[in-house]
Amino acid sequence: MLIFLIAIFLALQAADLALTLRGLGLGKKERNPLALFLMRHMGRVPGLVFLKGVTLACFYLLALQVSTFWQMAVLAAASLLGVAVVLHNIRVLRRRRKV
Repeated sequence: MLIFLIAIFLALQAADLALTLRGLGLGKKERNPLALFLMRHMGRVPGLVFLKGVTLACFYLLALQVSTFWQMAVLAAASLLGVAVVLHNIRVLRRRRKV
């Protein structure tokens, strides 16, 4: 079950990254202030990849400190949040730009 949750979490992180880059390429705006800061200082792709890398590293370091039960609980909660983020990104991409 833990491997399944890890796979879902990683897939959602990749989907968020891909959808965010697609949206930015279409002229949509990033709303995450941390992502904006990193993109301004590192570039669009490097900034977002760095942010995802830090996120994954933090989850990994947290996982080393807690039991399997808590690893699964945190991954499940983070994945639910990830689903919400991906769905939001899809909605933003479907919106037409107002001229």
